[in-house]
Amino acid sequence: MSRPTAPRDKLDLRTLDALRGVAALYVVVCHATALLWSGMNPAGRSGLAANVFHGLVDYSPVAVVLFFIISGFCIHYGKAHRLSHSAPASMPLQTLNVRSFAVRRTLRLEPPLILALVITAICDIVGHHVNLGFYEGPKPDEINWLGDSHTLPTLVGNLGFQASLSVPVFGTDSPLWSLGYEFWFYAFYPVLFLVTARYGPWKMFWLAAVGSILSALMSRVTDTWMVYVLINWVVWASGAVLAEAYVGRIHLPGLRWAGLLGLLAIPVLSQLFPYHLGGRGQPKDILWGAAFVAVLAYVLLEPSPRVKRLVEHGARRLDWLGRISYWLYLVHVPLLALLAAWWHVSHPSLPTGIELAVVGVSAALGLGWISWYLVERHFVSGREAAPSARAAARNDATALAA
Repeated sequence: MSRPTAPRDKLDLRTLDALRGVAALYVVVCHATALLWSGMNPAGRSGLAANVFHGLVDYSPVAVVLFFIISGFCIHYGKAHRLSHSAPASMPLQTLNVRSFAVRRTLRLEPPLILALVITAICDIVGHHVNLGFYEGPKPDEINWLGDSHTLPTLVGNLGFQASLSVPVFGTDSPLWSLGYEFWFYAFYPVLFLVTARYGPWKMFWLAAVGSILSALMSRVTDTWMVYVLINWVVWASGAVLAEAYVGRIHLPGLRWAGLLGLLAIPVLSQLFPYHLGGRGQPKDILWGAAFVAVLAYVLLEPSPRVKRLVEHGARRLDWLGRISYWLYLVHVPLLALLAAWWHVSHPSLPTGIELAVVGVSAALGLGWISWYLVERHFVSGREAAPSARAAARNDATALAA
C-alpha cells in the first residue's frame, strides 16, 4: 500500500464542475457551428478569422477525453478517501458494495437518459415533418455523424447504455455514444478498486494502461467495439489516480514541470494528432489524455497561489454551467438538428455568419437548464457534508463530447 503524503494546498473540487461545464459548452458550440454555420464547410469559409475559428471548434472529440478523466476522479474520490482512513484488511469488503454501486449509478443515470430520449424523439418527429430530406437524405462531411435510427432495438439498446456499441445511437442524439463507454468503465471499476485497495494505486493504473495499450494495438486488426472502449480505459483510470493523489495516498512529483509540459503538448498534439468533428475511439486518445492529466494534476494538487485564486474565482462564476453540464450534453444535438432542418426549408444554404449558431447555442443552454430543473436536481443528493464532496459526486456521468 502507498503511504499517505503530507497535505498540500489543493484546489477546491467545485472547480471540476465548472471545468465540466466549460467543456460541455465547447461541445455545444462545435455542434452548433457544424449544423448552423456554413463556415464549418471548407467551401464556405473565407478569411483568416473564419479559418482560425474553424480550427478552434473542430476538436469536440477531445472534450470526451477530459470528461472521462473527470468521471474517473469523481467515481473513485469517495472510495479513495475511505481507503486512506481504513485498515488494510477491511478495505475491499467495507469500502465498495458492488450491488449498491450499480444501483446508485443506474438511478443516477437512467432518469435523465429516459427524458433525453423522449426529447430526442419529439425533436426528430417534428423535424421529419418539417424537412424529411434533411434527416434521411445524404449529409455533408461536417455532419455525417448525425444519426437517424428510431427502431425498437435501438431504443432498448440506448436505454441499456449501449449506444454506438451493440446498437446505433437513438435518432439524432449522437452524444449518447459516450454513455456506452461510461457504462463499461463503471462495470470495470470494481476490478480497479480491488487492485488499488490490495496492491496500491500504481498497480491499478498499470493494469488499465496495459489493457489500453493492447487494445490500441488490436484496433489495427479489428473493429470490435470493446477494443475502442478499452483504449480509453487508462484515460478514465488516470482520473482515479488523481483522486488517490488528492486524498494523499500517493505523491506525484514534479507537477509544475508536468503541468507546463502538458500545456505545451496540447497545441503540438493538435498538429500531429488532430481530431475532426465526429471522430473518436482513436489510440491518440491516450496521448491527449496524458496531456490533460498532467495539466489537471498541477492545477488540482499543487497550483501556485495566483493560479489557485484565478481558477477558483472563475469556477464560482461558472457554477451554474457546471450544474447543467450533463443535460447540456444530453439534449443539445436533437434541438440543433431541428433548427437546421427548419432553416433549410426556406434557405438553400446555411448563413455565412454565426448568428444562427448563436441562437442554437442559446436555445441549447435554455433546454439544458429546463431539463436539469425538471429532472436532474431531484436526483442529486445534498447529503454530502463538504462542498468538495458534493462537487465530486454531483455529475459523475461526464462523457460529454462529440
